[in-house]
Amino acid sequence: NSIVVTAEANTYDESVITEKGFVWSTDSSPLDISLSTKVSSNTTNISFSNNITGLIPNTTYYIRGYATNSFGTNYSNSVIFTTSP
Repeated sequence: NSIVVTAEANTYDESVITEKGFVWSTDSSPLDISLSTKVSSNTTNISFSNNITGLIPNTTYYIRGYATNSFGTNYSNSVIFTTSP
C-alpha cells in the first residue's frame, strides 16, 4: 500500500524552487496539487523523494513529479504503477 518515488528538477536559469513534490491519481494525467505530497520548498536542491502511503490494493496509479519556481509549475511525464492485490 505504499511506494517510494524519486525525481529530479532541473533549474536552467538558477531560479529558486519554491515548491516540489509528487501528484498522483487513478486518472491518467494527475495535475491537482491539492492531491499531492509536497516534499520541500525554497530550495536549490534538485533531487527529491518521498514515500507515498495509503494506496488501495490492486489499483493502477499515475504519478508525476512537479516543481514550482517564479516561472510557474512544471510536471514530469506520468509513471504508471499497480499496487499488489
